[in-house]
Amino acid sequence: MGAVTCKYHTSTPALWRCESCQINYCPGCVRQTAAGHAPACPVCKRELTMLGTGNLIKPFWSRLRSFFIYPFYPAPLIALLVLSLIAFLIARVPGWQVGVDFIFWRIPRNLLFMFPFIFVFFNYAQSVLEATANGHMKPRPLSSEQLTGNGLIVAQLFILLFIFYLIEFAILDLFGSAVQQIVILVLAFATPAAIMVLVMEDNLFSALNPMLVASVIMRIGAPYIVLIVLFYFVLQSAFGSAVGILFTYIDPVLFAPVFAFVFMYFMLLAFNMMGYLLYQHHEELGFAIEVDVQEQSQSCLLYTSDA
Repeated sequence: MGAVTCKYHTSTPALWRCESCQINYCPGCVRQTAAGHAPACPVCKRELTMLGTGNLIKPFWSRLRSFFIYPFYPAPLIALLVLSLIAFLIARVPGWQVGVDFIFWRIPRNLLFMFPFIFVFFNYAQSVLEATANGHMKPRPLSSEQLTGNGLIVAQLFILLFIFYLIEFAILDLFGSAVQQIVILVLAFATPAAIMVLVMEDNLFSALNPMLVASVIMRIGAPYIVLIVLFYFVLQSAFGSAVGILFTYIDPVLFAPVFAFVFMYFMLLAFNMMGYLLYQHHEELGFAIEVDVQEQSQSCLLYTSDA
């Protein structure tokens, strides 16, 4: 569903509606003179009804191009290139593919060396999600806070995903592969919402609460389905195709850094999408944001330039 637009400025989303006159007004037509008091209709002078600031925000699916461009802004691009270079250097260490037993897995030794840098990347991805959720559409300059300041919530994110993996593993052991496939689909569907709950509540137990996760999905509605389709069909298909091309055409020496860059690109894109979905539906979700949506709309920064 698209935004309700102003009767007099048909390309501008409306903020107010007169139920008597059946007229929608944008913030440029009528202005709220006192907090907590709705303005009067310019025609009939009756009190207007607020449509909600969510109507001023550009719909999620109309910003797809912006999501794909986001990682190529200077700040995220520098972060991705530096981390890809680190992946290249670690992959050049002799014996990097030697397996090491780690909990349930046997993994390449140098992947353990990469873990601190993986943690740094997810710190940055988390900062992108939070900044976007608060209404900042363009990347901020790189800072140590972005790269290391979200350590606790990133640790909770890793634990969350690890718990989901353990659930899938336990279901396979208890009920077999058929039931496991169903559980995998359910958890895959719920994972973005669980991450959003983690951002809003900063609490692992809240993110594991199925009632809270289901509430987020229901309040967002159809845009959440669009997000899931993009996550698991468009992005994963694109990522799989990119990896296939790497295997076929990229020199093995360059495989590790190029693979790292492609992986981080799609992951950053996904976190940016989740942040925007939180921003678009912050009123329904009860999530307080930093920017004033009405001021952005009045200055034409939000709807026309995606600032």
